[in-house]
Amino acid sequence: MTTELNHQATRAMAPPPRSARLERKVHRLVAVAQSLTQGRAVASLCRDVLAAGSAGPHVLPHASRLNNDGNPLQLCLSSGARGTVLKIIGDPGAQLAGLEPRYRRTRAAVRTCLKAAGAGALLALAERTLDCLLPDCAQARAAYRHGFAWIGVSPDQPGAAFYAEMAPLGRHGGWDRASAWLAGMLPDDRAAQAAIAALRAHCVVASAGLEGSTPQDARAKIYFRLSTPMALAALGIDLLATPEVRDFLTIAMEQFAIDRDGLVLSIGFSLASGAVADVKVDLCGHCLRHDGAGWNALLARLAARFALASAPIAALLADGECAVAFIGFGLDAKLSPRLNVYLNAATPHAPPARAALAAAGDDGVAYLCQLQQQDGHWSDYRLPVGASDQWVSAYVGLALARYGAARGHAPALAAARRAAAWLLAARADAPGWGYNAGTGADADSTALALALLRALGLPNAAADQHWLRGHWRGAEASGGVGAATYEGPHAWGQAHWCVTPLAYLGMAPDQQRALRASFLDGVRSNRMADGQWRSYWWRNPYYSTFGTLEALAALDQLDIDAALPMAAAPAAPIVVDNAFDLACLLGGELLRARAPDQFGARYGAQLRTLLAWQHSGGGWPGHANLRVTDQHCPAPWDEPAGDYYTDHAGTISTATVLRMLTLAARPPARSNGPSNHHLIGAAS
Repeated sequence: MTTELNHQATRAMAPPPRSARLERKVHRLVAVAQSLTQGRAVASLCRDVLAAGSAGPHVLPHASRLNNDGNPLQLCLSSGARGTVLKIIGDPGAQLAGLEPRYRRTRAAVRTCLKAAGAGALLALAERTLDCLLPDCAQARAAYRHGFAWIGVSPDQPGAAFYAEMAPLGRHGGWDRASAWLAGMLPDDRAAQAAIAALRAHCVVASAGLEGSTPQDARAKIYFRLSTPMALAALGIDLLATPEVRDFLTIAMEQFAIDRDGLVLSIGFSLASGAVADVKVDLCGHCLRHDGAGWNALLARLAARFALASAPIAALLADGECAVAFIGFGLDAKLSPRLNVYLNAATPHAPPARAALAAAGDDGVAYLCQLQQQDGHWSDYRLPVGASDQWVSAYVGLALARYGAARGHAPALAAARRAAAWLLAARADAPGWGYNAGTGADADSTALALALLRALGLPNAAADQHWLRGHWRGAEASGGVGAATYEGPHAWGQAHWCVTPLAYLGMAPDQQRALRASFLDGVRSNRMADGQWRSYWWRNPYYSTFGTLEALAALDQLDIDAALPMAAAPAAPIVVDNAFDLACLLGGELLRARAPDQFGARYGAQLRTLLAWQHSGGGWPGHANLRVTDQHCPAPWDEPAGDYYTDHAGTISTATVLRMLTLAARPPARSNGPSNHHLIGAAS
């Protein structure tokens, strides 16, 4: 059997995982751009700035810093006195894991975008700019882990922009390179060198590049941040000391504070003359904590103060489709103002769509696949007996196997097969599996491993099933009906309901038939007045409840839950503060849902919270939920005793969310029992 699994499971190193959530955000921004322009070649422009090609906007997590969530695409609505134009800004090559391929792709994307935007006259100047601003050797380019340049184009007007990343050069290196670049680009660089001399003592270069369509109208731009707090008027740049800039900051910031990273400044110089052409002040939209109505009011005030056209963003903010990433105020040498609103995709106010849940799940799978060791196992927790590999691998592998089958997700199934192969090869000759190789077998780990094998269509060994049967405790036992995790000592050898459902399902069919009445009696006797089931090894009862309802669904016995009495709804909502508990609670509620198609509407806020807790890398954070209950404590649901431990890598938490998302991908088709949990609150 091990040989068969090893044949099925590839041993090749997987490429870095794509982020389904970021790709979904890119697609949503493309759709927004199309709605704003009636689709005028916007999709192709987005592909150009992302250097995505015909394959589409594949995105790796952590590959871009254009937005704070890693999205490599951004929209800008730029308003002047005569109207508003759309600009599309992209971080090219965010789908490429190798830095040198991304470097080459970025330079090619700059050329492509300049030609497509009618700015072919800038091609030679663009090559000189990139040669000067970016390192000329691969070793130095290794510091550019988040990309080399951003590119901006517009479907509404000719011209393009690109900005080379400068932060990896350091404070002095950035200014030195900017100075040398401007000396070679401008016919008269005296104004530029004077500005650099004034700025380099108080600021650090962020990026630099060109904007325009021809050498006659183009500007050489430098973007920078303050390195020490100071008034902008004290920087020695006349345009930054104007009443217009002061009024913008006064209106825009209001009562909010902006940290230094949330303030980005720029100065531009005319390529034709070398004179100062413009300045711009960008403020972080996340620091200005407005809701949609607040943003609309602020932008209306700014438009009125500077006699600018109003940007059409009210509808985009109202439904949560977009969020303001930055707002920028530009002022040219003639004191003509311009207001830029930079938009990123946001989390809609509506309940998460099925596609959003699928994207979150796919990223969770990618995270777990990245954590999986090459031999197929996972490791997590730090107990006195060490880390867990067998139990964690069985739990994660089972979640991936079920998710892979429900979603047709090949990488999830492949990872589950590798885990099963490792479990079969790694254990000792004795039946069963344990927390790790040193702790001996236990019913929980064994039941999970057998469930994983069944989920993959592989047989369960009779010796393992018989071993599980030996851990069954009948009604005459002091701890009641169910499966004991261990033979002892003390309460550890009594029945533990949180282990029982999978242990029962792991037995041979004839054993299940013989114990069916006993198991169903245990279902009834271990259910508490609030509709939850007792849990011995976990802080809260939600895990045990989720597992019990899953087992009842597998046995087509959910009517038992519906028929049991339920206490009145609690006066206060259940409040959970971690992904593991919230996923278990939502999973139980989904199994009990009378109208599964309305589950998202009822629990939309909780689902949004769960997705918000997901890390950018795809996993969910672990939490101290696992309790190593004191062996002398028979009823921790009444008087808990023991120490709590965290899945530091988030393996169990992430896998548990995948269990719930598997159900969400194919909700139950029939009505089930009632729920008294009218409100689940999630602590942020």
